[in-house]
Amino acid sequence: MEPSVQFINNQEKKRFEVDINGYLAFMEYKLTNHGDLYILYTEVPPELKGQGIATKMAANVITLLQQNNWKLIPLCPFMAAYMERHPEFRFLISEKAKPRG
Repeated sequence: MEPSVQFINNQEKKRFEVDINGYLAFMEYKLTNHGDLYILYTEVPPELKGQGIATKMAANVITLLQQNNWKLIPLCPFMAAYMERHPEFRFLISEKAKPRG
C-alpha cells in the first residue's frame, strides 16, 4: 500500500479498514476464541475500484493470520477467490472451511 495508507483493525465494528482520501474500504470479519478468522464481506467504494485495494487488504489479512497463528474461513467471495489464486497460502485455510466427502 502507499505509505500514507494504513490497514486498521477496527475491533469495535469487526472489520479491517483502509481509508483513502476519505473513502473507506473494508473487510468484515468474525474471530472466534479458537483462532478461526471468518472473512464475511469485502466492500470497496466505486471511487477506489480498480486500484487493487481489496487485494492489498487480503494480503494484510494473510500477514495477520501468519502472525497470530489463526486459520481462515473465507465466506466472502472475494477472499475465497484470492485464496484460489494464491495456493501458497492454502495451508492457512481452516479444516472447517474445506469440503468434506
